[in-house]
Amino acid sequence: MPFFNHSMAQSMRKSSNDPSFSKSKSKRIQIRSMPGTTDPNQTVARSADPSISLKYTQKISQRKLLFTRSLLRSQIEQLSAQEGALSVRQVPKLFEAFQIDTNNKLNEDSDVQMFPAKNTSMPEYVMMACIYVTQNVDPKNSFYLKVLRHLGRKHPYIVNTWEIFSDDVNVYIFQEFVPRGNLISYVEENPVNERQLCFWARQIYRALDFLGDSGIAHRNIKPNHLLLKPMGNELCIKLTGFKNSIIYWNIEENDVNFCQCLPINQQKSDGPNFQAPEVYGNNNEFFDPIIADLWSFGANLFFTLTQFYPYNIDYPHDNLDEEIWHNVTKIPNISTECQNFLYALMRSNANDRIPFDFIDKDDWFRKSYMIPS
Repeated sequence: MPFFNHSMAQSMRKSSNDPSFSKSKSKRIQIRSMPGTTDPNQTVARSADPSISLKYTQKISQRKLLFTRSLLRSQIEQLSAQEGALSVRQVPKLFEAFQIDTNNKLNEDSDVQMFPAKNTSMPEYVMMACIYVTQNVDPKNSFYLKVLRHLGRKHPYIVNTWEIFSDDVNVYIFQEFVPRGNLISYVEENPVNERQLCFWARQIYRALDFLGDSGIAHRNIKPNHLLLKPMGNELCIKLTGFKNSIIYWNIEENDVNFCQCLPINQQKSDGPNFQAPEVYGNNNEFFDPIIADLWSFGANLFFTLTQFYPYNIDYPHDNLDEEIWHNVTKIPNISTECQNFLYALMRSNANDRIPFDFIDKDDWFRKSYMIPS
């Protein structure tokens, strides 16, 4: 069954044949100025490079757009209607089936503690319990919990969520345990070659494509949200970290839910957070979360090969594209096709970036089986 993808969302936004698009006209005008600079005194509004626009042009029938829009609407309505955490009082036996080993803490962050866990009815599955206090996570209305429940165990490259509970004090999220840690710790000890990179790139792409089908933009793709798990003879990527996720499509306005830019002077203090350049701008500017996620995707692939950020945030080059391309071409032992793919994802002008559904048509992406080990 076909699902609405990111490029279709863009096509529908530009369509003038459907009267329902008139509602979002004023917002579309506001978004035309895309931040493309780190200079706080300058706003850059740049159209796409004509040659790039031509390269990424595709024709999609209005009938298909309307059909896929209805599928997307259904997904978003289901997501919005999801309940968050189940009350322990209402389902005590279901909660009791999950056992938490509180004597062996796996990890602790500012707002969450993680412990080994298991379900007595399914002991073969290795799980963990993420425990939040209810003051930090609303058990009923948290969009984060709704996303986790909606995604559940539906996709092999997204960390599975088994169940979510709450009592008067805590929220308990039971998820699969991913034993090999995150991408940061892995690449510190293990150099990654081009073939492995392409293998993981395809998995991340499929995870993001599934999110797009569900109306979700991730908004926080970074190496510590990419976990590694053995599957057969391969080490596979699992995407997690959905606290900043949003619904990217407004079903009432039939347009992308644009996000307001963060203050441009905040970028240096935020540091290398794998956010696209246009995320930072002036207070009257917005960015497209779908296209921003593509830049994050490319930046994570770049980091996997180099353990560096694609550009110098503290002292960026006047021409950010030039700096990024220079850094891409310095990566040793990768093909020209790989260089071009990374650069296509990380173009500083969001309008020049490769659209989502052109990724799996890219030569490097499609020919991963031909890349030497």
